[in-house]
Amino acid sequence: MTLVEVGTPPSGYQAQVTNSVVFHDFASLPASVGSSVESPKFSCFGRQWSLRLYPGGFNEKKKERIGLFLNHESSGHVSIRYSFAVKGDQGDIVDAAIEKTFEGPHSYGYPGWTRRSSVLKALVNGSLFIQVLMTLVDSLPFTPKNPTLDALDSFLDEPADVVFEVGGNKKRRSTRSSLDPTIVEFRAHRFVVAKHAPQLLKSKVPGEPEEDVERVSIPIVKPEVFRHVLRYVYGGEVPTAALEDHSKEIIEAASHYTMTSLKITAEAWYVQAAQISEKTLQEHLVFANKHQLALLLEGAVDFINESGCEIRHLMKHLPAKLKADLLVDIHRANQKACDKFSKMRVNELRSRLEKKGLDIGGSKDAMVDALREASTSDDVTVCAANLGKMKV
Repeated sequence: MTLVEVGTPPSGYQAQVTNSVVFHDFASLPASVGSSVESPKFSCFGRQWSLRLYPGGFNEKKKERIGLFLNHESSGHVSIRYSFAVKGDQGDIVDAAIEKTFEGPHSYGYPGWTRRSSVLKALVNGSLFIQVLMTLVDSLPFTPKNPTLDALDSFLDEPADVVFEVGGNKKRRSTRSSLDPTIVEFRAHRFVVAKHAPQLLKSKVPGEPEEDVERVSIPIVKPEVFRHVLRYVYGGEVPTAALEDHSKEIIEAASHYTMTSLKITAEAWYVQAAQISEKTLQEHLVFANKHQLALLLEGAVDFINESGCEIRHLMKHLPAKLKADLLVDIHRANQKACDKFSKMRVNELRSRLEKKGLDIGGSKDAMVDALREASTSDDVTVCAANLGKMKV
């Protein structure tokens, strides 16, 4: 479909491209379970794509529903937001957009996209018209700006007055003279840490009387990880190599010391590398719940909905609150009719909340509520301003 744009696109604008794929004489396509029909390739964003349709169901569990998958046929990786829509004589079938990164030739989609009976009613002269709505998104998930960066120049000349004793044994000594040789020391400025990561200062160690520095014990973080945590406190960015190698440990440290922006930054890298499968699903869910990782939880819900995996046995081993939250998220992901905020992905919610100066570290429900409330407040402010301009 040709896209015609008029004027200059605003900052952050991302065009949605609609690709139409038609399966003629749908009723005569193979209707046995597991049989599929592949569309010819089509081009979008400089890459090759195709659709794979399961007219009779992807498997026995989904035999009353058709399966529908988007295939990436090119090499390299690309991140897109996509959804499927069927435009029929007796109504439309539309799903919520989902965001995925395709690595080389790969497929994402739905084993049980919609009921076969609904599709049969939507045929136009016996043909199934499927629209694939695609938007190109950034290749990396949202990562927040380091909040310390703006203040960096103001404190670099101050003398260090805090020593972090990192690693070693958890049983701490009473004086400086009995230092554990496995401990690594990091010097810092107390007022910087107190401003940007105050929880790091909570475990003080008694020092020698003549010492003019404050000693703090950090026994639960490895020195090679704490180095990057402290760098972030001072406004620096964590190197890519460290995020690739230590994202889980950085999440754990940032979560323990309430460093939300660093936790979300590491989570973005952790999710990119995560291999979510039926075997690892419980591990990822428990980790996401423990550290309030909304992006990882969203990825787990995507896997459950797309794979059609059975989760009843899994639910027995999950904490009650996580079980309830998971059921709500699965239900929401499968809902067709919900407001615009509930349809937003975690990356978009966090990005919008950060621009408004609101908390980005909560659950998806909390972020949706916060953005909805902020939007209502904005509407009231605009309305009041317009009323003020009216002539009496």
